[in-house]
This record gives sequence, C-alpha cells and structure tokens, in this order.
Amino acid sequence: MTSPSGMSFPEGMVILVAPGFDVESSQFVVAKMADTNEATFKQFIWDSGRAFLKPLNPSFPTVEMDGEWVLVGRVVDAKWPRSAL
Repeated sequence: MTSPSGMSFPEGMVILVAPGFDVESSQFVVAKMADTNEATFKQFIWDSGRAFLKPLNPSFPTVEMDGEWVLVGRVVDAKWPRSAL
C-alpha cells in the first residue's frame, strides 16, 4: 500500500498482523468481508461514530465499514524480508 507522499508500505514489504489488539483511529489494519476470504490492508479511521477503511493511495476509495466487514488484526510491524537485503 503506497502513498504519493508520507507513509508507504511498498510491494514486497512484509507486515506483521496481530489479531486481538484494540484498534485506534489512524492505525493500519487487515480487514475482510465476512463472507469472503479476501483481505485488504488499509488505515482504520474512526470519525463521528463511524468506522472507515482508508487506502494510502488517494486513487482508491475510502470504504465505510458496515456489518459485513471483520477486522482481522492490527499491523504491529513492517520490514523488508532478508532476501531483499
């Protein structure tokens, strides 16, 4: 997940996702739709009592989390794999 400016997670970077952690606004999460196994990696935003999944790339839409979304976990670390060094 990349951004034209600021924080980015370039392709090939490994993220460590921890389930069961409390999630606060502006933290990065992995979420999935309850009826699929496809996951998405986004920034969690809490605004006026509503939850959103915001991509870093402004070319993609921010998605409001409704009852169909499940938070898999919070991103707790990101590193380049040893093979990339």
